[in-house]
Amino acid sequence: MSKTKNTRPLAALLDDLASDQPLALASLYRLSDLTQAELDLFTQRWGQLSPERRFTVVQHLADISEENFQVDFAPIFTYCLQDAAAPVRQAALEGLWDTDDTKLITPLLDLFHHDPVVEVRAAAAAALGHFVLLTEWGQFKPTTTARIVTALLAQLDNPHTAMPVRRAALEAVSSAAHERVPALIAAAYEDDREEMKAAALYAMGSQADPRWLKQIRLELENPSPLLREEAVRAAGNLGGSDLVEPLIEILHHDDDLSVQLAAVAALGQIGSEQAREALATLLPDAEAEPLREAIEEALEEVDMFASLSLFDLGADEEE
Repeated sequence: MSKTKNTRPLAALLDDLASDQPLALASLYRLSDLTQAELDLFTQRWGQLSPERRFTVVQHLADISEENFQVDFAPIFTYCLQDAAAPVRQAALEGLWDTDDTKLITPLLDLFHHDPVVEVRAAAAAALGHFVLLTEWGQFKPTTTARIVTALLAQLDNPHTAMPVRRAALEAVSSAAHERVPALIAAAYEDDREEMKAAALYAMGSQADPRWLKQIRLELENPSPLLREEAVRAAGNLGGSDLVEPLIEILHHDDDLSVQLAAVAALGQIGSEQAREALATLLPDAEAEPLREAIEEALEEVDMFASLSLFDLGADEEE
């Protein structure tokens, strides 16, 4: 975000944040793209805020980052990884969900190994998982993130690892091209604990391997909304055209809104003509009002990828 869009003095904003007056969300955009001098001022004043206020600010910054890719709060999130309040550390980790700054690997691993709060360790695992995914996409050499994979596997091998950390570790390592990952997913799928089965379904989707098609299809009808939702997301990642019909059934008949929303997103990911038609047909339906925004976004995604495919095809034909 350009500095010209918000020239309010940072000190004035920090005064407001340290007060007990209501938080103006629009004012938080001023914290994007801080200069080094501004960041120094921020760190000097940050301790004047109560732990609750610090959490509220960082959580809002994380939410803004998820919706707006033009802002950059990474220096603030990085600083807040050492905050005394665990909720602030966790919110900062959520804000760094898409970071590709390899300098953060060491502090993230330190939180993953040593933070006294389970939820913070689980959030650190999720942030580390993004580096694993980027490695599989070719952005990093495997040697860059090998220690991340080793750390995640070690926590999965440790019988005393807390459930939230175990689940997050499996999800984080699931995209790694490591020989142990399929067996770990299969074992988690057979686990009696719903959290691990949900993690296994997430991991199946992350791998996008047709070997998991049978399990994903089966769990689309699971009585648990949590497992149905994870199965739906996995189906979208797998992208098979034979999954479109069951996803359409879920879209029309599932009684859980979260599952329906996941089905909309999954159909948008698959993007076949049948998927697009199902979404477009449902759009004017009055009963689909809670889904309307998600359907519109999914249709935009389908159309965007269709136009990109046509563009690529045209380029190939010219060549």
